[in-house]
Amino acid sequence: MNSRANDCGITQSGMVKERGRVVAIEAEALWVETRQQSACDGCNAKQGCGQSLLSRLGSSPTQLKVLLNGQSPEDFREGDWVEIGIAETLIVKASLLVYCVPLLTLLIGALVANNVWGGELGSIMGALVGLFIGGWVVRWHSVQHEHNPSVQPVVLSEAAVTLNWQPES
Repeated sequence: MNSRANDCGITQSGMVKERGRVVAIEAEALWVETRQQSACDGCNAKQGCGQSLLSRLGSSPTQLKVLLNGQSPEDFREGDWVEIGIAETLIVKASLLVYCVPLLTLLIGALVANNVWGGELGSIMGALVGLFIGGWVVRWHSVQHEHNPSVQPVVLSEAAVTLNWQPES
């Protein structure tokens, strides 16, 4: 498999990588099943830790549509292990968008409502409206970029290692 820069110009070193199993193949993408890994797996205190229990209970497979990054779909079969990646900068930008936009619109809503109506109830209502508007803006942005290849995970290579979990069939 190739290890060149992807279509976004990001090399593999600037990527957050994960391994997963191919569950379906399309003309320009693979559906890959991954399982969120917890830091608890490497911790010595995991037997007596509540966080370890919660991470085991909440750990379920996730299926992602992953672009082939110029590779042929004939190179893959269902059940193959692949390494996928997404640009680190994209994760940072998405995190800022998801957290900061609703927070800023909440604050703006509270300030505007306080100046218009005054009082605590007005500020609370304005903050809730601002939070709703911020959530809507984030959702709108997500829908607008849903099919944008520059914000999608890509296949980096076939995974050469065996993982210690078995995806649910």
